[in-house]
Amino acid sequence: MTRPNESVDGKDKTGDLRHAVLKLVDLAREGNTLTTNLVNLADKRTDSSNRQTELAINLVALAGKRNELSNRRTELTMNLVDLAGKRNEMSNRRTEAADKRTALSEERTELSKEQTRLSARTSQLAEVRTTLSEERTKLVKDQTRLSVKSTELAEHRTRLSEKRTELAEFRVDLAKERTSLAKDRTSFANVRTELARTRNVLSEKRTDLAQERNDLATERTTLSSYRSLLAKGRTELAFIRTGLAFITLGGALMRFFGMGLWSILDVSLMALGVISTIYGLRRFMITTKYERRLERRVDHLLILEMESAATEDSFRK
Repeated sequence: MTRPNESVDGKDKTGDLRHAVLKLVDLAREGNTLTTNLVNLADKRTDSSNRQTELAINLVALAGKRNELSNRRTELTMNLVDLAGKRNEMSNRRTEAADKRTALSEERTELSKEQTRLSARTSQLAEVRTTLSEERTKLVKDQTRLSVKSTELAEHRTRLSEKRTELAEFRVDLAKERTSLAKDRTSFANVRTELARTRNVLSEKRTDLAQERNDLATERTTLSSYRSLLAKGRTELAFIRTGLAFITLGGALMRFFGMGLWSILDVSLMALGVISTIYGLRRFMITTKYERRLERRVDHLLILEMESAATEDSFRK
């Protein structure tokens, strides 16, 4: 009576084990789906990194165009400086001409003063003649009137000459103010030139910073591709690990329960494990080749970065 009970207990145990095995198979399938989703996410990340590299290349092109515009601006500023120097030379020549004109006006005033003195002397001689020759006064009255008119005209002319000298002095003052303004303008032009030079220096620094940013973007792209490749290798190792688990599970079930109807499931598990293992091994070999290439590229980038840092330190020293 004890043997049938033991056989029933053994069947219950085998049924529980087979249910547990089916649950493990479902969990393995869910793990495979999760791994495929992770692979898709890694591909999407690589696409986004490629887009970022394209944007970085476009930014480099824009930085080159900005450098060309800054060079053109510097050429225009140099032309403006040359024009300012020519204007200063013209203003100096004008001031020299104004000085010569003032000297001529002073000579004219001296001549007019001498002429007034001569007219006064002629009037005195006329008075002496009137005293000596009273008889000739009637005949000389017209002459005296004319001399008086000439003296009045001379005085009026002297007044005009004085006004002219005053205007010449005022013109000289204006010329001096103009020269001072020209000097201020030249000083402002020099300041503007210095500002243009500093702007050119800053634009060059900005170009260097843009180049560094582009280099960092390329390094980030290579590192992201390297990261995605490592994620792919991890996924393929998961395939290999899952296949080995299926193979060991199928072998354990066949050895524990022996041959029977459930052996079909055990064989299918082993076949699925072999397929996943072979697929994972093939893909993992491909990824190892790409990984070696990327490691060489990363080493090259690190060497270039170290060389650039050494050159910067030498320039700073």
